[in-house]
Amino acid sequence: MKEYDILILGPAALDVNIDYTGAEDRSVGGAVTYSVPAARAAGAKVFAAVKASENDAFVLDSITAPAEDKAILPSSATTLMRNEYFTADRERRNSSCAAQSDPIYPEELPEDIDFTICHLAGLLYGDFPPQLLEHLRGKCLIAADVQGFLRCRENGALVFHDWPDKLKYLPYIDFLKTDALEAEILTGLTDRRQAARQLYEWGAKEILISHNSEMLVYDGKEYYTCPVKARNLSGRTGRGDTTTGAYLGKRITGSSPKHALLYATACVSLKMETPGVFRGSAADVESYIEQFYGKQDDARSSMPEKSCGAVVYKTEGGKRLYLIEHTKTGHTSIPKGHVEQDEVEEITALREIKEETSLDVYLDTAFRIPVHYRTRKGKIKTVVFFTARPRSEELVPQETEIESLEWLPYEEALAALDIPAHRRALQMAEQHLAGK
Repeated sequence: MKEYDILILGPAALDVNIDYTGAEDRSVGGAVTYSVPAARAAGAKVFAAVKASENDAFVLDSITAPAEDKAILPSSATTLMRNEYFTADRERRNSSCAAQSDPIYPEELPEDIDFTICHLAGLLYGDFPPQLLEHLRGKCLIAADVQGFLRCRENGALVFHDWPDKLKYLPYIDFLKTDALEAEILTGLTDRRQAARQLYEWGAKEILISHNSEMLVYDGKEYYTCPVKARNLSGRTGRGDTTTGAYLGKRITGSSPKHALLYATACVSLKMETPGVFRGSAADVESYIEQFYGKQDDARSSMPEKSCGAVVYKTEGGKRLYLIEHTKTGHTSIPKGHVEQDEVEEITALREIKEETSLDVYLDTAFRIPVHYRTRKGKIKTVVFFTARPRSEELVPQETEIESLEWLPYEEALAALDIPAHRRALQMAEQHLAGK
């Protein structure tokens, strides 16, 4: 299975753009098209899956990624958009939609890839049905452009309505992208900081709000803002999607929200000076930062957190029992710990299980599943789990970290775990072992 940092998922769009002079341009658009190159330039490993008619397979040519890193999800139609701009800066426009692609359902997701973040890069309400959000929850971190949950196609016209299920699904979302107008529709608040705080209180973990003058991020602790410094607006189309792709690309590769926002705002400022998708490099963005934002002295990134462990099980009386840890920080979890420098995953898993439980185990590397989640400090964490059987018997909790250890049947173990990603690992391990 090939591993990616980000799966960017959404419809392609065939766009007709008419500028304020009446000049017409036809191009392949959509949030996927603009966010992919920005995320890749930021250093992320990206897979793009676009919903489109197989008759319009040429839309893949507009996604700047290697052929093996992109795919079409077949649809009965491709989304058709018409954008008429009334001003040179393209801030005022009238948009209409002649056709909308089919919804994307869980069973359509590529089966041979794993990903840390799934970015729902939608265009219209209905692109992503509730079943998809339910499927992704616990499988990966979820990023979403709220446009795909607010903008509706009604008799060809595009209108915005509040998201009726926002209170249910905002807690599923780790990275929420909205612009100032969409934030107001969602919250009723015109102040962007107040809107970001409200969206956080409703459950979204990290909120990115775009505006023509600045970008804003709120992570529940701090507000971060960064001014847009584009010298012209000839490439204004795709502004929000470029920002989102660059921001996610930097966050997944270790940057803090502050520095990811700086990079993303500089990236979109540079992109806006030229029509089309972002075609520069990270070095181009860094040069732009130094020229227009000044020299940055703070450390910009650190390695993303990675841990390894195993779902440890034994069989008693014909029933599988799973080893569960009750930690001194108040979590109930599966044995695992940080990868030390130059350590391979299997060695980390064996070492951490021994340190936390005193058990020596037989490690089964035929089962290997990476799971992803955010720590309480907002860092993105990946944990690789194997399965393991004990080859010693005495359980001794690690004095500094583990309060107690216990063996539980599957259903009780699943109910006890309080980290969704750990529950998913246990579910997958149970399926694997039941199939042996």
